[in-house]
Amino acid sequence: NKFKPGAVRDLIRQTLVNVLSDKTYSSENVAQWTREISEDVKSKLKDLTLDRYKFVVQVVIGEQRDEGVRMGCR
Repeated sequence: NKFKPGAVRDLIRQTLVNVLSDKTYSSENVAQWTREISEDVKSKLKDLTLDRYKFVVQVVIGEQRDEGVRMGCR
């Protein structure tokens, strides 16, 4: 099966809307939300039966305060 980025993008967008649509940023709840989103996206990706691919799901949630964002990853 060939990887279809459009389908995956829609899947991610739908998951984000389902989980975050009625929420307001709260630093106490962010860890739970990121875990919930990543697990939901991973399970939906497995349902696409893309056996040749290994998926890594990374979720970052931050507060928007009209400031720049710096992020590093190794």
